[in-house]
Amino acid sequence: MGTAERQASSAGRASGAAAGTLRRVERPQRITDAGVTPSAPADPRPAIARAYRFERARRSLRLEHRDEHRRAQRRFWFTLAVLVGAVLVIGGITVHQLQQLFGI
Repeated sequence: MGTAERQASSAGRASGAAAGTLRRVERPQRITDAGVTPSAPADPRPAIARAYRFERARRSLRLEHRDEHRRAQRRFWFTLAVLVGAVLVIGGITVHQLQQLFGI
């Protein structure tokens, strides 16, 4: 049962009307400034400047992210190359020591 129905049924009981009849509940009218609708600000320059700053910040962040990604890739490949080199050196030393130890 909606709000209008509850109000109507309680009002109907108080006035002696039948329980099944509904009365229309009037909504208060909104008061506006002499019928003038709100419009956009007269000077759009602050909004335009704010939009430019926002887009510049987005571009700056995108470029920073791209550069950081590239640096991370370089660090990864450099570290991988160092590790592979270290494994080859240790493997070579191990093979040399095994040859000396067992006389192969």
